[in-house]
Amino acid sequence: YSSQTQLLIEKKDDELAPEAYQTRKIEWTISSIKSEHCHQSRPFISSFDSTSVKYAHSLYKNAHYIINEDEKMGRREIEKRYKKMPFLKGICLNIEHLSKDVCIAAREFNWLICTYTCNTEADYLKAATNKVDIIISDFPDKAKMFFEGALI
Repeated sequence: YSSQTQLLIEKKDDELAPEAYQTRKIEWTISSIKSEHCHQSRPFISSFDSTSVKYAHSLYKNAHYIINEDEKMGRREIEKRYKKMPFLKGICLNIEHLSKDVCIAAREFNWLICTYTCNTEADYLKAATNKVDIIISDFPDKAKMFFEGALI
């Protein structure tokens, strides 16, 4: 899949870890991205934590930043995110929370639309219907077959 994939780094939070550790983890990640073998394409960096995304962006501008959301969102929430973080390249939603309205709002800001836990044919169909740009699946072979038309 190397011709169809790009580097995605998701910053996971450890709620029990000290803030200094969380900060250092972001700094280490950005330092790793800046290494020579990561210059082939702009990596995607995502997190559920907006503070982490903002800090990473302050350290490294040459990445596509995506905010992950695990709650249902509407147009108003999309607009708030955009106003707080205009550098964002996209939003990543659980497939359960993906909706036409959210996709329309995200496109108004030229955002990529990503979805995660996209594992069934119903999920793939929902992602395709909403013209999702990136899917995250536990079953990439099955997803690839669906989007190539083999499972339709």
